[in-house]
Amino acid sequence: MKKKLHELARELKDILSPHGFSRKSSTWRRDNGWCIDIIELQISKIGGSFTVNVGVATKNVWTTVWGKEFPAAPRAAHGTVESRLAYSAGSPRDVWWKTDDENWLAEASGFIQTGALPFIERMHDRREQRRFLLERVTRTRDPFTTACIAVLMVEDGEREEGCALLRDFKPRGEGEGWAEWRSEVLARMGCPKV
Repeated sequence: MKKKLHELARELKDILSPHGFSRKSSTWRRDNGWCIDIIELQISKIGGSFTVNVGVATKNVWTTVWGKEFPAAPRAAHGTVESRLAYSAGSPRDVWWKTDDENWLAEASGFIQTGALPFIERMHDRREQRRFLLERVTRTRDPFTTACIAVLMVEDGEREEGCALLRDFKPRGEGEGWAEWRSEVLARMGCPKV
């Protein structure tokens, strides 16, 4: 029998509740004050299967990058760092389960214990966040990732380097509004105007 995403998420209670996570719909969160840990089920675009995303949303990094109040119920996409569940456990491949798979919980539980929870704990160290993001930005040339790295650098006392990183960054295909957004982020970071 096919289950809805929130029903599948409910099945993670015995695994995540003891670690301080609470669930709303298909997302489990743990608020640590300065960051929120996120484990979220995601349905495929065509339905019928789902995966699990893992993230750590560092509140001040998000507000500096976006210039908005931090979301009350952040999703994995709001994470400063995020990964798929299987990748966080070191799997070379992504894992999706059918919504009627009665055995998904056993495999997911293993990935959570060996991957997601240790990944989240590692990402509570801002230098580990930077290391993770630097690997990603090398592959993706993503402006959001680069801005997060720059904010983390400034917060770690590397203001000049962080400001230069974002100021000199050239994304693939500069979209409309890129230069304005970058200027706003640089201003929120306290970077000198050029």
